[in-house]
Amino acid sequence: MHGARNVGGGEYSIYYLIKNLRRDIFEPIVFYSYENMIIKRLREDGIQLINIPLNEKITSVYRDKIKKNPVSLLTYAYHLISGVLRLIRFLKKYQVDILHPHDNLSKIIGGIAAKIAGVKVVAHCRDLLKESFVEKILLLYQLLFMNKIIAVSESNRNLFKTMGKVPDKIHAIYNGIDLSEFDSVRGYAQRDLEIGDDAVVIGVIAVFDKCKGHIYLFEAIAKLVSEGYKNIICFVVGDGREGDELRAFVSNKGLTDYIRFLGYRTDVPELMAIMDMMVMPSIQESFPRVPLEAMAMKVPVIATTVGGLPESIDNGKTGILVPPADVNSLSAAIKYLIEHPEIRKQMGEAGRKRVEENFSIENNVRKTEELYLDILSVQVK
Repeated sequence: MHGARNVGGGEYSIYYLIKNLRRDIFEPIVFYSYENMIIKRLREDGIQLINIPLNEKITSVYRDKIKKNPVSLLTYAYHLISGVLRLIRFLKKYQVDILHPHDNLSKIIGGIAAKIAGVKVVAHCRDLLKESFVEKILLLYQLLFMNKIIAVSESNRNLFKTMGKVPDKIHAIYNGIDLSEFDSVRGYAQRDLEIGDDAVVIGVIAVFDKCKGHIYLFEAIAKLVSEGYKNIICFVVGDGREGDELRAFVSNKGLTDYIRFLGYRTDVPELMAIMDMMVMPSIQESFPRVPLEAMAMKVPVIATTVGGLPESIDNGKTGILVPPADVNSLSAAIKYLIEHPEIRKQMGEAGRKRVEENFSIENNVRKTEELYLDILSVQVK
């Protein structure tokens, strides 16, 4: 993983995978370029870390911001080749059997390096790569250079469908939650976060990117406030490239008393413990961790019907599904849960049970280990 971006659900998912691998079978080594929160936690856990420098020109660019002029493309190619050569050297030095590249840049560099070094490659597909030319190239690249691909939802798995069939190398494995991190969590007292005793606390946790749909939630809150729901407090957890735009919107709409930006936080379970509902207003998703974490904390989830969200949320039982970019439907769902606290409680209890039965970290890691062993034709008791 290059580690140069904001830490999100995908980074935590790969962290929990590394942390929970069977050490009697696997010896994880992590190659990275920039030290982020995940790398620091892996170091604390005693995981071997190897720094492979990558140029900022390729680690900082988003796929929708790639410059297609000849000079920029040559610059990208030069730094990519440099990264490939460095990685080949380390793959051989540490006698790596399987490479698991995390992010898209790491897949590009890792796929080529592994082919040259004779190393097997397993990668997660966590993005809905289907719109732009670059995204379609990334899908094709994974099919060509990865030996196995782990889709985080059936929705993601179907992205690879060709001629009406999904290739055998694509396997759907849902994200897993370490339930122990959500047991016996004490939330903050109302006074600690300066909220009234009668406040209804709404949470949204996501990187600040247009695809996460923050703006639709903010518009829904504005609508509810105009209808007289003055006891709403929305905690916005995260950061990212759209931060200035979102803060300006809230300020211009006079919503600063109702929407609070908390920045990037490491105390998410404690924050969730005081939330009455979690909202995922995304217009594009694969299979995010946040709804699973909310359900583990017995918090009902309102989410859009995109990507793998309908696979995690049982509509009407653990939360409510609404169409994407539909402010009226979103505000109506929030209003319903505000007015029915007993339904919030029932959905929360059902959500916890659903996570326990379907989305535990143990299931996630054991299934991934089976793929690792299968790719090497190794059988272990």
